[in-house]
Amino acid sequence: MTTQIAVLRIHCKLYDFVTAKKLADLVFQELLASDGVWPQWIDFAPAAIRVYSELKCRKELELLKAFIQEIPEDKTPRSSIWSLKGRVGMENRDVSFAEVCFQKALATSQSQEETERALYGIGTGFVMTGKNQEASEIFSKILSLTKDPEMEIAALGMLAQIVNALNEPTQSLSLLSEAKTKCKINRNLYLLLMTLAAEVEIYLLMGQTHKAQESLTRIEDILPSDFNGISHERVSKLQKGLTTALTAIGFELVESAGRIILKTPSQQIVDLTTQPILVQLLHILAKQPRKAVSKEEICQILWATSYHPFEADNKIYVTIRRLRVAIGDATEKPKYILKTNDGYFLNSEYQFTTFQYKYIAPETEGELNC
Repeated sequence: MTTQIAVLRIHCKLYDFVTAKKLADLVFQELLASDGVWPQWIDFAPAAIRVYSELKCRKELELLKAFIQEIPEDKTPRSSIWSLKGRVGMENRDVSFAEVCFQKALATSQSQEETERALYGIGTGFVMTGKNQEASEIFSKILSLTKDPEMEIAALGMLAQIVNALNEPTQSLSLLSEAKTKCKINRNLYLLLMTLAAEVEIYLLMGQTHKAQESLTRIEDILPSDFNGISHERVSKLQKGLTTALTAIGFELVESAGRIILKTPSQQIVDLTTQPILVQLLHILAKQPRKAVSKEEICQILWATSYHPFEADNKIYVTIRRLRVAIGDATEKPKYILKTNDGYFLNSEYQFTTFQYKYIAPETEGELNC
């Protein structure tokens, strides 16, 4: 059975999920028929979760998660079992439960591998809850400790996500480039595809469509055509985003990993990450481009207050002017944000599209991946 699990993990690594599914089903049944072979469960479960998640096998996935949740807490290896329970918590989007499990995994760790698994889970929880600085420290620590190439690649991917959220896309791309190199050395197509997908998202965010196209072409060369999995859906979304970026004449607002970037019709790239009021105002105007948004509506949505001319007119004017300046619109003869007696509206000659990417970096083979 140990050999079968090792082969299963190799097929995941090579992105051969069709064969991996057959092996996962076979090993799953054998383990269910056995009694308490917990170390083998620890090796098998993360790989099986990845297979069943990728192929959208909900019945098998729910059965496996339910079994993991029922594993007695006093069984050995305790730390790895707590990490596995934390993995299920993450899969269920129950971050609070997952954090408790990973903290227990760290407290009961008896090896470097168990420590790295626990830390990775804790760091992932920080990313999911927006604690980027704490997450950065965790993944930097993992990189200083680990000798496992899979863990190293995954930690680099998570750091890239964090750095991008902290508004350092160039550094983020540098980390992803390092991860790609290690993927090639390790011959891990799965992690390579995940890294390239993250790269596409950042290039689209930066408005560098030609580089996004290059990375997406590499993804298409890797992605198998004998099944349609979760990764295919993600790539399809990236393809649509790229097509729109290449063909649309108008505004493109992209939100990814805590950053908000606007591309204007003149191809100007504007970082609005630290200007939420302007982003909110853009969304208000974009919802009804052919109809003026009244000052009453602007006051209510932006500041949750009623409109009073003496109190609000100057505030609205200043906010509109800030947005015009940010997007390169003229204040005297504007062409993007127009004014009527009733309020303001976005010129309907220019299309307005939004994209939201939620980049979650590759998971580790030992803990959160296969």
